[in-house]
Amino acid sequence: MRLIITTQVSTRANFRAKLCVARQKHGNQTFSDSVELLREDRNR
Repeated sequence: MRLIITTQVSTRANFRAKLCVARQKHGNQTFSDSVELLREDRNR
């Protein structure tokens, strides 16, 4: 049971870190839908 909880905490921490990076990178941009986000990601 402890391993599952540790994995969940780690997964959430990774998600939050990725979200923080994305907000810093794209914070001032407005995207109307996910197609624009995919296009931006592909063009990097």
